[in-house]
Amino acid sequence: MARGNASKRTGIAVLPTPAPELARHFDRLSLHRQKSTANSNSGCLTSRVDVIRKDSKVAGQLEGCLSRSKLYAFLQPPTGDLCGLRMLVADNTGLVVAAAGIRADGRLQNQLPMAKMLYPRDGILASYEDDAGNRLVGGLAYKITRAIMQPIEALSRGAKRIAAGHVEPQIPLPANNDDELGLLTRTFNSMMTKLRSNQLEIEQDRVRLGEKNQELQRANETLAQLSIPDGLTKLHNHRYFQDHLTREIKRVSRTQSSLALILLDIDDFKLLNDTHGHAAGDEVLVCLAAIMNDSARESDLIARYGGEEFVILMPNTDLAGAVHLAEKIRMAVESTRLIIGDTMKPVDITISLGVALFNGHRREFFAEADKALYQAKAAGKNCVIIPGSESVELG
Repeated sequence: MARGNASKRTGIAVLPTPAPELARHFDRLSLHRQKSTANSNSGCLTSRVDVIRKDSKVAGQLEGCLSRSKLYAFLQPPTGDLCGLRMLVADNTGLVVAAAGIRADGRLQNQLPMAKMLYPRDGILASYEDDAGNRLVGGLAYKITRAIMQPIEALSRGAKRIAAGHVEPQIPLPANNDDELGLLTRTFNSMMTKLRSNQLEIEQDRVRLGEKNQELQRANETLAQLSIPDGLTKLHNHRYFQDHLTREIKRVSRTQSSLALILLDIDDFKLLNDTHGHAAGDEVLVCLAAIMNDSARESDLIARYGGEEFVILMPNTDLAGAVHLAEKIRMAVESTRLIIGDTMKPVDITISLGVALFNGHRREFFAEADKALYQAKAAGKNCVIIPGSESVELG
């Protein structure tokens, strides 16, 4: 668009040749060098836009007088059914600046009661009298536009909230919810419901996962405790034996297979400690652990039960098999001569053993083995005893 020479008196340049696309909508165009906020006195409906320079500063204003013929064409009723409708365009003070319809030209420059038009009693139409006392009814087109735009704006806000990670309550349906806007709003609300449901399920899964992780951590801590062997003999400890016994009892109760137990104790171990010292006693315990590991099967569990007392749990073993292993270990210990300490003198040790067979009761199972061990001690030590019998010697 070409600019004319600026008038030094008015600071306005006239645009003699408007661009074709502007000429269709404006009767006159002018360029103000300074930004103006004054109302136009050109006698027409005008529109102003700022002219922005490359440095983002306002260079002036371009003002156009709207084409009356173009405006009237827009204001004409779209169908014959509305031929009696009068369309008026007013400024913010209520002054009519454009009109179309029956005897519309007579309303130009009239003043509309904007207070009544903006706040009608029934919320839709305003009833008032003109200067001649004529009873008139009017309404504002912006109310129709607002009724359409409100749900769209609500949907837009909802979409932005979702994008930010927030799940808001449902959007109220527009007054007329049978059209496309109503369908869009219902679809949006359905999506919001599903999002809230999915969000709740994710939160519940997160809580359950946290609980499972805590349980797994506790189980790992328990397993770590169970897996710690006896520090001296490297055999399983008392706690591990008890948990393993629980699992074996559940297994044999289900399979009806046999389960045997050997409880053994070093004879006169206190006297050995008092005579040769606790270091010598420790050497004896380590030696006994090695003999039991060499004698037992891989499926047998050997544990240090406490002090100089040991236990061997034998799955799938009857009473005769358990007695055979007990006697095998007793003879191996009896035939072993130990050199302990600095004296270089050999030391002979013996053990006493009690054997029991599981009969369906855990407490009785261990009590019978303990009773048999007590009987072995009372019978002179260095022997194998089963409950209710004398010492057992196998050739």
